[in-house]
Amino acid sequence: MSKQPTSRLGRLARLSGLTSKVGSSYLGQRVAAVFQDDDTRKDAMRRLHITNAERVAETMGQLKGAAMKVGQGLAQIAEGLDLPEEVGRALSKLNDRAEAVPFQTIREDIERELEAPLDKLFSRIDPEPLGTASWPRPTPPGCPTVAPSSSRCSTATSSTPSPPTLPRSKACL
Repeated sequence: MSKQPTSRLGRLARLSGLTSKVGSSYLGQRVAAVFQDDDTRKDAMRRLHITNAERVAETMGQLKGAAMKVGQGLAQIAEGLDLPEEVGRALSKLNDRAEAVPFQTIREDIERELEAPLDKLFSRIDPEPLGTASWPRPTPPGCPTVAPSSSRCSTATSSTPSPPTLPRSKACL
């Protein structure tokens, strides 16, 4: 697996690469189909759908955030289309097996954004993700702040009367 891009340009480049691979693979199959019999053409298209679904799931799973949500939407749409079962299975990985961001990366993001070490900001922090979900929400002082591991945030309990909130635009990629 390749490294998760951290900049907007890096994420755009990864998404552009995916678009190019998927688009060119279908274009190539259209050209090849001219020289294939009906059964061969149908089998090649079936295999191509599966390969591209796996590409989409892998790339969008690495990109996290909005790209992952788009992939999860594609998984739901794929269920209603006349596509091989394997396509739905490949895309459904985005719903139930999202890869967690390493805690060290989360720690660095939080400390950089809040300009202080975690142990000074929170009385307790659990490095184990509770799961993957949507955007973090503000919580009352002293209550756990739960944020998804897939968007580079974590779970913490504030040691201050008013817990700091993480700006979505930077810390929660």
